[in-house]
Amino acid sequence: MFTFTKAFLNNIVNVCLKAGTAILDEYDKPFTKVIHKKDLSPVTDADLRANEIIVENLFQVEKTIPCLSEESVICKNIFESELYWAVDPLDGTKDFLKKTGDFTVNIALIRKGSPVFGVVYAPIFDTIWIGKYDYENEIKESFCYKNTSKLKHPLANSKKISTSLPEDQINILTSRSHLSVQTKKWLNDRFAGRKLKIIQRGSSIKICLIAEGSAHIYPRFGRTCIWDTAAAHAVLAGAGGFLVNIDSYKELTYANTIYNPSFFATSLHPDGLKIVSA
Repeated sequence: MFTFTKAFLNNIVNVCLKAGTAILDEYDKPFTKVIHKKDLSPVTDADLRANEIIVENLFQVEKTIPCLSEESVICKNIFESELYWAVDPLDGTKDFLKKTGDFTVNIALIRKGSPVFGVVYAPIFDTIWIGKYDYENEIKESFCYKNTSKLKHPLANSKKISTSLPEDQINILTSRSHLSVQTKKWLNDRFAGRKLKIIQRGSSIKICLIAEGSAHIYPRFGRTCIWDTAAAHAVLAGAGGFLVNIDSYKELTYANTIYNPSFFATSLHPDGLKIVSA
């Protein structure tokens, strides 16, 4: 099993902070150049600058681990590796362009298809979430760090986090960009008559908010990729939550394809959300 030493954690956090600095430099510019990929998703100079910083520095951290990044050429045999990085240098590019602040740097370490370590950094909020989950030995923990870029030792101001269960109100997270009729029906089928609060946020911040106990469920239909979810998945799993296939209710794994099925992230046990046909 890969060892998460203090030096390792500091190195990865510093990589995130460097990428965050580059992103904020672009964020503050009056004009942002945008190009669109084949799937019409936007890419900015911030995405590309952050990607270059992260990939180069991860190679220096550990030269033997391959890297799967949204903004790099995908290695064809990446899934043959027992360990690999999954990186989204700027998750939430649409929110970056809209100046909402809801964008993140995502770095995950995948082992045998499962996220065993993840870092999510929100540069505007200067907040880092870190999660570790040894699936084989059921050892897990997650932390939140505030004001990281302002501290001499970024990991000094730590708070251990864990999920929470709803009392009278269920806090539902949805995306500003992807609140669909299908999502509304899925929620109504499970929570009709319950007091719900809908919170719209961007990027993997949604999953991290469930990990820290601020919300309870986030359903997502439609296409996402490994790099969109893996880092926050590790944070959520380390905090006691679940990120599962919306059809099978099985925990998401990351092997064979870069694409995720529709899923939901939750602090509730997934079995309790199944709809049983008569």
